[in-house]
Amino acid sequence: MKKLVASLFLAVFGAVIILTPSYAAAVNVFPSGCSDKSSNIYNTPVCQDSRDQQSANNNALFGPSGIITIIIKVLGIVVGFLAIIMIIAAGLKMILSGGDAADLKEARASLAHSLAALAVAVLAEAIVGFILSKIP
Repeated sequence: MKKLVASLFLAVFGAVIILTPSYAAAVNVFPSGCSDKSSNIYNTPVCQDSRDQQSANNNALFGPSGIITIIIKVLGIVVGFLAIIMIIAAGLKMILSGGDAADLKEARASLAHSLAALAVAVLAEAIVGFILSKIP
């Protein structure tokens, strides 16, 4: 059981680290020059990157404040909250089993399923967040 929990934790932690999107962009040190089309720096890569980021963040469905992104975040929070409640319930069931082997076995199974649900919720949110970050 300890090996299962440890391997699930490492798998989830590793997947979150690998799948979490990282953003890199040029720093715009001349914000006023980028808005003026007649300036010398308007067509530089820094200004073009700044304009690309602004247009990508305005997506009403998939942007940072888009509808689908918000729904996915809320569902992830709800599933994570329910999984934590189930973990607590399984722990209480283990404590209150009173040494009965059948109840203890059932509580362990419930704990394993709850941890698996939490891992799936975290991985699903990481994968969906990664995919949504790639949609223009």
